[in-house]
Amino acid sequence: MERRTRQSFRESCRTKERHRLLKEEHRLQSGLTENMVGADAALRMRCGPVIDTLQQGCVMFASISGLEVFVALPEKTLSILNTLYGELDDMVRKLPSIDKIKNIGPIYMAAGGVPRQHPDHIIDLACFALRIAHAVRTFTQRHEMVACHPHDPNHPQLLLSVRIGIQAGPVVGAMLTSRTRMIYDVFGDTVNTASRMCSNAPPDKIMVTNEFATLLRASTRYNQLRLELQGPTSVVVKGKGTMDTYLLGTRAGIEMRIEEIA
Repeated sequence: MERRTRQSFRESCRTKERHRLLKEEHRLQSGLTENMVGADAALRMRCGPVIDTLQQGCVMFASISGLEVFVALPEKTLSILNTLYGELDDMVRKLPSIDKIKNIGPIYMAAGGVPRQHPDHIIDLACFALRIAHAVRTFTQRHEMVACHPHDPNHPQLLLSVRIGIQAGPVVGAMLTSRTRMIYDVFGDTVNTASRMCSNAPPDKIMVTNEFATLLRASTRYNQLRLELQGPTSVVVKGKGTMDTYLLGTRAGIEMRIEEIA
């Protein structure tokens, strides 16, 4: 009897320990998921597939160039991108209507009003694009790690530039999962057009579509922030034909600095 009692007690202890370890594993997995996709998306994933169909979102692509001089120095390229993307990520955290979607090499992608609509997502994405342009333009001066040494092959001169494209329209967002990773991504013609705007934008310029420009002008903060749209200019866009586009900027003497949050 006493022996069975001891065995039962040991089995009970082992069962409690297994339950404790399972709860701890679940807590760690939940924390990891929240860090990867955000607390809101992680909570929604517990209820099934995450799919958002939005009639009005906006998408931005920023393509950074100038890193080609470090083709033989991959560690330097990685260090520069990590620093720059860290600055952009910090900006996004201060704008509740904007979410970073992903970055692939020198391409940084963000969306406004996704996965939820927000009254300020149009103006916020415009301001974010202007801050990106300022961050890239002043990056070399602000960081000693990339000081220019034109005659030293181990420290080539760095001249970064960026092309930015934005479109507004219907967007489908969904959580993509696999055995090794998960990511919230967006799809649709709005995404494709934003990418085309980025490809066609002149260096250090922000090209936006007529749809985005119309919504931006309708914002009460458009004049308050002294934003400016130059255009329209007709541009032949691959797969789209001729489109009316605008270049987004600020009025003379005004610059959207990194530290300024609208």
